[in-house]
Amino acid sequence: MSMDALKLIKIAEDEADDIKRQAIQKAREIVLAAEREGDSLLRNVTKEAQQNSLVLLEKASCEAEKEIELLRKTHENQKQVLINKSNIGMQKAVSLIVGKVVGLNGNR
Repeated sequence: MSMDALKLIKIAEDEADDIKRQAIQKAREIVLAAEREGDSLLRNVTKEAQQNSLVLLEKASCEAEKEIELLRKTHENQKQVLINKSNIGMQKAVSLIVGKVVGLNGNR
């Protein structure tokens, strides 16, 4: 082999090594950029999920307050019905007792 051929082979090998180094560097840059973008997306998705969570929690809280108010009103109505029934029963009992007491005293 001639010296010129060896020089050409050496130049080609050096160029191949240079291309390989550039490709490795470019691959590292692509991976690094992808990791940064992934981290950014993860932060954004996490932030959005937290915001959605707060909205859902607020909505659930409002619904719970409405349900509590409805239950309170229902309970209050049921309580009033029982009080009314109790008063009617109490009036009947008083009338019955008074009737017996008056009846006993009137017979003597």
